[in-house]
Amino acid sequence: MIKNFMALILNMYRHEIENGENMELDLSAVVKASNVLLAKNDMISNNLANINTSGFKRDDIVFDVLEQGYEKDVPINQFTDYNQGDLKSTGNLMDFAISGDGFFTLESEQGQVYTRNGHFSISEEGIIEDSSGSRLMGTSGPVEVLGQNGVPGEVRITENGEVMVDGDIVNKILISDFQDKHQLEKIGNNLFKANEGATPEAIESTGIVQGFLETSNINPVSEMVKLIDMHRQFEATQKVMRTFDQIAEDAINEVGNI
Repeated sequence: MIKNFMALILNMYRHEIENGENMELDLSAVVKASNVLLAKNDMISNNLANINTSGFKRDDIVFDVLEQGYEKDVPINQFTDYNQGDLKSTGNLMDFAISGDGFFTLESEQGQVYTRNGHFSISEEGIIEDSSGSRLMGTSGPVEVLGQNGVPGEVRITENGEVMVDGDIVNKILISDFQDKHQLEKIGNNLFKANEGATPEAIESTGIVQGFLETSNINPVSEMVKLIDMHRQFEATQKVMRTFDQIAEDAINEVGNI
């Protein structure tokens, strides 16, 4: 990996020289490669910071050294890993975990948003909401759990998402999914928002487990290994820069000997 990374930068420069495209020493390839590493560092750091965030989905970036060859503008491809995390028992009846695909659907100040974080509470109005006050949506609107006496009743969630209050079915949790999850964008606070034109689909096959939360899908050991490897790549860029310095020095000496 490190050898490929160094080869990518050096080959970019050599390709330019051989084709007469730029006879001046150009470190922009190193700068752009460093930008890739900085982006990867930020992403890994964010993953590690969210190890204990319920339902968090890890991010990563890739750039194919072999496929890009001598191209100087190496594209950075970012993606989110939507694989499910483990389900952890909390004993809190306002904690819900999705077992399968899909997202909880929330009504927020930013419009309709989506999350895998199932940690909820009941508002003073008797509506199930998340920590920021966004309302959990059901198939018939926001999930309200007021009993006949006007106060929140005993809430039970069936495996297929039906919401029962004091034994009566009052709503069904709306689980939304997207055929192309690239249509989703992270907007912070463990929330996703659909891009313009994206249409969510309500799914019935996903199960909901009450009293559980989904853990993040981050493997801390794997992320630390990536972090160490990335730091080695930073060291590789420094070696490349020293190589460029040597090339420049040799060129100056050759000119002086003419």
